[in-house]
Amino acid sequence: MKMNQSTDAQIKRRPSYLQLADQIQQGIYSGTYKPGEKLPSIRVLQRRLNKSVTTITSAFAELERRGLVESRPRSGYFTCAPVSVDHPEPEVFDPEPCRILQGAMTRAVEAASLTEALVPLGGAILDEKLLPLESIRRAVRQVAREQMGEGLSYGPAAGARQMRRMLAQQPWGFLEPPGMDTFIMTNGGMEAISLCLRAITRPGDAVVVESPTFYGFLQSIEQLGLYAVEVPMDPERGMDPADLERALEDRRVKAVVSIPTFQNPTGATIPEENRRAIVELITRRQVPFIEDNIYGDLHYGGQRHTPLKALDREGWVLYCSSFSKVMGPGLRVGFCMPGPRFFDQILALKMGTSLTSSQLTQLTVANLLTGGCYSRQVGRLRRDLASNMQRLRHAVEAQFPAGTRMTRPQGGFTLWVELPEGADGVALYEEALEAGIAIVPGSVCSASGRYRNCIRLSAGALWSARIADAIEQLGRMVAKQIC
Repeated sequence: MKMNQSTDAQIKRRPSYLQLADQIQQGIYSGTYKPGEKLPSIRVLQRRLNKSVTTITSAFAELERRGLVESRPRSGYFTCAPVSVDHPEPEVFDPEPCRILQGAMTRAVEAASLTEALVPLGGAILDEKLLPLESIRRAVRQVAREQMGEGLSYGPAAGARQMRRMLAQQPWGFLEPPGMDTFIMTNGGMEAISLCLRAITRPGDAVVVESPTFYGFLQSIEQLGLYAVEVPMDPERGMDPADLERALEDRRVKAVVSIPTFQNPTGATIPEENRRAIVELITRRQVPFIEDNIYGDLHYGGQRHTPLKALDREGWVLYCSSFSKVMGPGLRVGFCMPGPRFFDQILALKMGTSLTSSQLTQLTVANLLTGGCYSRQVGRLRRDLASNMQRLRHAVEAQFPAGTRMTRPQGGFTLWVELPEGADGVALYEEALEAGIAIVPGSVCSASGRYRNCIRLSAGALWSARIADAIEQLGRMVAKQIC
């Protein structure tokens, strides 16, 4: 999603030491402070920023808690050294349509990820402690007092007008700001993806996916009787336009579905120049591109990445997103912006599938947007997820055997880990499950069962001794496999 940033008033309400910690964190992620670099001393910052010693020392303590800096006796504060583990190398293979082979396994993995008794390293789901529970309670109470009748009605098929008006008011960065009538509200992001696929394809058609990809996409493709065409991707730069062009040479390909920003499972982000090349390619080929931007707001520092939809002039990009990764998946408030080329067909499919989406939850989310809760929540999540990911990567480096590789996400909360030669991600998943730990085996992120030597880990849970112990256990299990 792409929402308003915090207002000045909201920022001023944050304690001064947290504002300073956020400022230094932004410098770390933007490259102003290099890994291992000494930070300005407390005395220098006191003079430069006119802050108290207490504020500055509290800011450094907060940055230590986030895993971003370390204190060295009589030397000062330094940015944490980078994780020295290499990132995975891109796979090389020819894109060929194939049937999905992972259906039953994927359903078992998803069930494990939702089991509360397990250590939550599997599902891309936020810890309850990271959700704005009190703000949501207030919003629910306000809707119940003032809009209960509307909330219990069917409402328009495209979604609650108040919700769509709020979406239209966001700074999308498009050439022409979208009106409220460009949005179709859905029951979460996956319904938006599924509706787009149903509008574009017929059973037997092929759909291009990144490899590895989000297993939820593969489930939808399987259920619709489609073939998947896996396109190898770089674990940092995502799908390459040249690889995509080769895949589009197959005339059975009728659509592309992708997460260009902080991709699940790798965390990869397609760079700006490749985004432009991809939009030019799919426009020339007239192949619809379904863009899932569910993690777009969750960058760790710097600027938001331009959605492909903002570069689309001919209407071949269908934009989908959801509030699940920021406000909580149980709200089930997603949306798509399909553009005039596909709007009527997708709206008809929405009406024939579920008639409309819950007015009550849409009005609740609209209330949260109006009150500024969403922008404040995004700011908190960026800090917490950056800290969680930093700690998770350092723990994997410390506890997993030599030969382990992992990605370097700059946003979102999924980490892709390539295990040393001889290790088996499926066997690790099964052993971890017996030990009370949920992870995702890499093979479910492939239509053809590739990546058996990989796993996906989630940084969505607050860091704790329980999480650290689970990483240590996983490292021992991997070491046992390869000895």
